[in-house]
Amino acid sequence: MSARDLTVVRGDGVVTITLDRPGAGNGLNLELARAVAETVRGAGHARCIVLRSTGPVFCAGADLAMLEGLGAPEQAEAVRTYVYDGFQGMILAIATSPVPVVARLQGPALGAGADLALACDIRVASDRAWIEESWIRIGTISALGGAHTLPAIVGRGDALDMLLTARRLTASECLQRGVFQRLVPEEQLDAEVGRVVRSIAAHDADAVQAVKRLVCGGDVETALRAALAAALEEQVPLIARTEFADRVRDVRARLARK
Repeated sequence: MSARDLTVVRGDGVVTITLDRPGAGNGLNLELARAVAETVRGAGHARCIVLRSTGPVFCAGADLAMLEGLGAPEQAEAVRTYVYDGFQGMILAIATSPVPVVARLQGPALGAGADLALACDIRVASDRAWIEESWIRIGTISALGGAHTLPAIVGRGDALDMLLTARRLTASECLQRGVFQRLVPEEQLDAEVGRVVRSIAAHDADAVQAVKRLVCGGDVETALRAALAAALEEQVPLIARTEFADRVRDVRARLARK
């Protein structure tokens, strides 16, 4: 599967996936989410996968025009299809891939973009990057693993703070709390990502995949799947209502005025 806003480069055992919607903050629509999932699933031969994006923003979240169109009671089944088949499928593809996935964050990751980054195995970021679980601002929740993954990384209290208030975690806070594994000045980001990728690719591929299975498979994968299923049941009725569409419309209007 391909998407107009996705580029894929393969070479030297590395698959580099680039979100290429800079004018939309690399917002995720269904086509793009499915294309990311398909590319990750097809990269089992690789030594490492790099997930990156163009422009100043890593990923501003789900495409707002798409979300606004889902805000109606009669759209409940469409919401379920979009979230489970597309967006949750993308998260599961990354989490269950036998190949390590390195996220390169040159800038902010919000909402679905934050969850996408959190799904990756290692996050290498520039000092211009930050994380914000912004779902609550539009009256819904993360159904993409954020509420499951964040407590394991930052602790339950800080996770609740971020999820309930949309508190922004700065680059330095992300490094201190284990959200980012590497943090460098913007001009050093590509070099640092390259060092991480080369280090992974230099090791025995079977051993590397065994490490990922031990850390991310088994009970961990089972718990993630259960968390995604539970979050889907919570999110569908929150999105499929007119109040949700109104909130998204207001956000789009504010952004258009900037």
